[in-house]
Amino acid sequence: MTGSNVHKLKSSPFLINVTHSKRQGHFSMPVQHYHEHYEIYYLLNGERNYFIQDRIYAIKKGDIVLIYKNVVHRTIDSSFPDHERLLVDFTDEALNAVSSEERALLLQAFDMSSPVIRLEPYEQIMVENLLNKMLQEEQAKAPGSSICLRAYLLELLVLLVRLREQKRKSLKETIEAADPLHQKISEIVQYINNHYSEELNLKALSRTFYISPYYLSRTFKRVTGFNLVEYLNLIRVKEAQKLLQGTDMKIIEVAQRVGFGSVAHFGRTFKSITSLSPSDYRKSVKLGQKPATQR
Repeated sequence: MTGSNVHKLKSSPFLINVTHSKRQGHFSMPVQHYHEHYEIYYLLNGERNYFIQDRIYAIKKGDIVLIYKNVVHRTIDSSFPDHERLLVDFTDEALNAVSSEERALLLQAFDMSSPVIRLEPYEQIMVENLLNKMLQEEQAKAPGSSICLRAYLLELLVLLVRLREQKRKSLKETIEAADPLHQKISEIVQYINNHYSEELNLKALSRTFYISPYYLSRTFKRVTGFNLVEYLNLIRVKEAQKLLQGTDMKIIEVAQRVGFGSVAHFGRTFKSITSLSPSDYRKSVKLGQKPATQR
């Protein structure tokens, strides 16, 4: 039996969202996930597996996960049920009050080569104190709450940058899953990320990595939370978005460049992931609208 107790509070317009979630039973994120804002995930209780970009991390109570914008990620059920977490999402606009040099310093917290920080007990107290203040300000909706919320976010980011520096010096920065199976799947994910434009399928990957198609399909899903074809399509669409935003390539050329055999298949897959056709997505970019991304 799976249950959840979720409190989601949003600033309007969206600059910072603070979310508290307490789930009972086993749970994995139901959708592919990337977005144009930053994410800070703090695990209050329980254990989780966290797929980030091309690796799987085993996180536990007191770990903090920092996700840069447009990085593919997904939380996955571990063997232990029940977990509780605090989540902070924020946009670039939330940092508008600081200089470009200060913004660059704050975003050093988001080092995607080591996105998980394992906090010592006294560090957990400092982080939880700030996160709880942020949650209280969103709940209060009092005059000046949005100002306090941004101030606490800046304080949290400074703290995380300093903690990263301390842990870098002591060689105790991050935790990555050491399970050999997870490491093998990470190799396969990295291969897909580097070869998405080629003709990839389950049989080809199973030959390359000397794994039976059935075992690869089942294991890839269990470890990453993604169906293998689902993940390949997600990466291809993500790369197509970059080309549609940054180049004048024809849509058929974009489809071919990212590995789709037909423009019709590309169009269907692109719309299923972004909710827009490739042409409508490009139009939204030209009109200065923020295009839809996975959330």
